[in-house]
Amino acid sequence: MAATDYIFISMLLTSSMLGSIFLITWFTIERKPHALFWSAVFWVSAINMLMNATRELFPDRNIYWVIVNASTLIMLALTLAGYRVRAGLSPFPLPVIGFLLCVEIAITWFTLVDYHMGLRMMFTPYCGAIMGVLCVITLFKKGKTLRAAEWGVVVIYTLYAIAQIGYGTVALMQGPQLDTYWLGIYQQMNLLLMPAVFSGLGLFTVLIIADDLSVRMRHLATTDQLTELLNRRGFFEAADRFLENCRRHDELAFLALTDIDHFKKINDRYGHAAGDMALRRFSALLNHELRRNDLRARVGGEEFAILFTASNLSEAKQILVRLKSAIELMPITGKFWQFSMTASFGLVSMCPSRDNIFQALIRADGLLYRAKANGRNCVVSDHEASPSPIPA
Repeated sequence: MAATDYIFISMLLTSSMLGSIFLITWFTIERKPHALFWSAVFWVSAINMLMNATRELFPDRNIYWVIVNASTLIMLALTLAGYRVRAGLSPFPLPVIGFLLCVEIAITWFTLVDYHMGLRMMFTPYCGAIMGVLCVITLFKKGKTLRAAEWGVVVIYTLYAIAQIGYGTVALMQGPQLDTYWLGIYQQMNLLLMPAVFSGLGLFTVLIIADDLSVRMRHLATTDQLTELLNRRGFFEAADRFLENCRRHDELAFLALTDIDHFKKINDRYGHAAGDMALRRFSALLNHELRRNDLRARVGGEEFAILFTASNLSEAKQILVRLKSAIELMPITGKFWQFSMTASFGLVSMCPSRDNIFQALIRADGLLYRAKANGRNCVVSDHEASPSPIPA
């Protein structure tokens, strides 16, 4: 048995284990389509390695070459499909499928019709380099800052693309007929680089799945499931970062605590489904009316916190007045009921370099209580000596 056969058998076992890991992940943790695509990649890889290890059993080595390269192209297509699905894109864009078909036709042509040793060995490595680059581009297209596991994949795919270009170039140096010198270099490069790069791709892909799950769990821990706003824990974590940013940019910060007036009566009169709809509509209005960088969170049953910047207290108060008016004009409509609602606000100004978010929230809660005592549907700030309602 040749030394390369031991490597093929080792990679067959590695591929089978990785394929099983992704399949088990899909079945037991999260049924994300990209995990299923990546499971398929490694099962096809296992078949590919088996064909390579048993290549002597093929009656026609040229047919073997065409088939084994076709399986490699399928692996490349499935790998890219996994990254595209993870990024919210269609798995198999027609230009990519057309490109892979052209590559397989070219391999078949220079193997069975117009034999050329260099060309038939060159196409798949070069194609692998291109597909690796497309995987990296897809990661960046996801629209968010790359995490550590994703950067690991970027590095591995970059090395993979460089290695594949090297393989393809060395293969092409053979010319039309087999050249033992260049073929020897090609095989040495494969023995040296292929197992390490292949294992790295598998491990970092596993890390991406684990990292995605970690992010998902963190999202669940810091997000209110009904409204999709930050919950109390998520708000305090985000508020620290928000105030730090205000300190760096010397901006004034303001904290408002608001709740829906007479929310218990809504639940008692129309039912909890109506109350839940009121909370969701209220949250949607906060998302629509406030700026993207403003923090909004559900910190209690019907209580919401808003942390935002403004040039002065008057501007901050006007922002809340406009928000209060928008809430009044928002109808809540269901199959058997329709009602409107109002909200009260307690507003405090903060000094980002000195004030604590916990203490500010206590102050805002006291001002919200005063707003309720003043007739509700109003904004009360901490610099009003004799707070009075703002007319509805």
